[in-house]
Amino acid sequence: MGHAGDLGCSSAGGYTDAHLFYAGVDDARACTACSCGPVSGSACSTTVTLYADGACSTVVQSGAAGCYDVPAGTPIGSKSANPPVYQPGFCGPSGGEPTGDAIPQTPFTFCCLP
Repeated sequence: MGHAGDLGCSSAGGYTDAHLFYAGVDDARACTACSCGPVSGSACSTTVTLYADGACSTVVQSGAAGCYDVPAGTPIGSKSANPPVYQPGFCGPSGGEPTGDAIPQTPFTFCCLP
């Protein structure tokens, strides 16, 4: 037995077990905008080597991160560099919080036998 609305069931006829259903929903759910904070921890590095000769065999200067002076009067005949190594950074996420509600609409009460 069914009735429009959120109603109780009468004891007449023995249909006393009430079940409430809805014909629709007003869904106003959403999320706040997502964003990302400043990037931190990223790095890019390589190694550059300077050579006195043109065959990349007599090292003048080699080193990782940093700035180095080449000794005065040192000829530079060739140079080499390793491919850059990239270390990705991280940005702290924010936003994406749920908002709104899903509100049931048009209730129907169904009365059943227990």
